[in-house]
Amino acid sequence: MVANGGNTYNLPVFPGYWGLSSSVYNSLQAQVDHRFSRGFSLLANFTWSKLIDDSSADWGGFWSLDVLGQDFYDRRAERSVSAGDIPKRLTLAPVVELPFGPGKRWLNSGIGSEILGGWRVSSIYTISSGSPFGITDNNYGYCSPARTITNRPNLIGNPLPSGFQQTVGRNGLWFDRSVMDFSGTCPAAGLTNLTGPSDATKGFGDAPRYYSNIRNP
Repeated sequence: MVANGGNTYNLPVFPGYWGLSSSVYNSLQAQVDHRFSRGFSLLANFTWSKLIDDSSADWGGFWSLDVLGQDFYDRRAERSVSAGDIPKRLTLAPVVELPFGPGKRWLNSGIGSEILGGWRVSSIYTISSGSPFGITDNNYGYCSPARTITNRPNLIGNPLPSGFQQTVGRNGLWFDRSVMDFSGTCPAAGLTNLTGPSDATKGFGDAPRYYSNIRNP
């Protein structure tokens, strides 16, 4: 007697655990702190990092109550740069004391000195790499056992080939869409006829969840 009708997708890999996921973060961080002197201070931070995981953005864990990976017998297929991967980030926080008031260059006496003296202007500037994004089709979930993951394509080429000019705007191209093939990215008979891990990995798209070299402008 077969309790689950022969459908191994009814059997989670770790039935006693829910919301499984993993992530790896590495970074190099540098800071410059110019203490306040001659009316100016600056705090600058630079981070060079990489964040890799197998579940991110608005999804839950790799295997959870409402979300599954594309193929939960192949967790490697879900491993990619995270949706929150920002490789380079520079933050500047300058403070400038206005040159007005007692002992300053201008308006160092009188009512103007009292009104404008002692003021400082501060701001925070952040410059960072764009966030990565994944590419899926519009058929929501027919490839996923839980029907909550859209289908990823098969990559048949480099989405950013040498010499490709990225352009923005209504008719702009940010990557080469012709190298993404969505045909045949699911088992032809559907998931209910899959009988084991060897069959489960045949028909899924090989594209990563997020592309490290294609980022929002």
